[in-house]
Amino acid sequence: MKNVYARLTLALLLLVAATFVLAKVVISALNLSITPEEPYSYALFVTIASLILIAVEMIIATKLGKLPFSLLRLQVNKQTALFCLSAIVLLSLMSILFTKVFDIQFTVQIEAFMTVDGYLTFAVLFITLLVAAYQEEIFNRAYFYWELKHLPYWKMLLISQLVFMMQHVLIKGFNSADEVVGWLIAGMSFMYIYTKTGSLFTSTWIHAVINMLLSIFLGDTPLLQVIKIQHAYDPGMFNIVLCTVSMALTYVVYRTKKESVFEKVYTSEKGIMNR
Repeated sequence: MKNVYARLTLALLLLVAATFVLAKVVISALNLSITPEEPYSYALFVTIASLILIAVEMIIATKLGKLPFSLLRLQVNKQTALFCLSAIVLLSLMSILFTKVFDIQFTVQIEAFMTVDGYLTFAVLFITLLVAAYQEEIFNRAYFYWELKHLPYWKMLLISQLVFMMQHVLIKGFNSADEVVGWLIAGMSFMYIYTKTGSLFTSTWIHAVINMLLSIFLGDTPLLQVIKIQHAYDPGMFNIVLCTVSMALTYVVYRTKKESVFEKVYTSEKGIMNR
């Protein structure tokens, strides 16, 4: 068990080092600006950095942790596709309902969206968020679950997602208790979705969709100027609501799900049995 925590500590240190080094290298090499005045440069920076970190995390997970590469694939079937489409509709409706319940005033500039640039903006933003979400899911869900599966589920969930929460605090800073709790609940919900569905694609998709909706309804994403929030509000509760709805949807869609290939791999791998 000590070896497990030693590997996790080493993996975290390697990932933190890679993140800071890559940030400097990518910005310098491509002469990118990551200010709101250059939104597409920011999207390019996030995408490139995330892709490189994905490669780093895959090496850490498969070589250091002996995680089977098959568990890192983004596999989609009919049930997964139905789940992902349902999530977009339900979470979008919940976002609108949230603004009504909390009386959040906003205006929609639909003419800004109904153009080629508008569609391109949405596509660029979502692809950026999808790649960034996959990068986080590899390490914080797939790898942590692999290393900590010997623990009771609730302990694995708490330990792994406290790390996820702290990563966001270090990167984004401490703004409010609600926001920090929101990150913790988000991490737990993504882990629940990952383990319940047996698919890294579903947790990645939900992660990206929620970040997309937060970007839209917070009104603070320079790539997105379609919705204008007239006053600022704490995103923590918004995040918690969307994540809770995502877990409920997961339970409903996958409530009769039998043992998946995902579980068979975990239970049949000699590596996990010997830990």
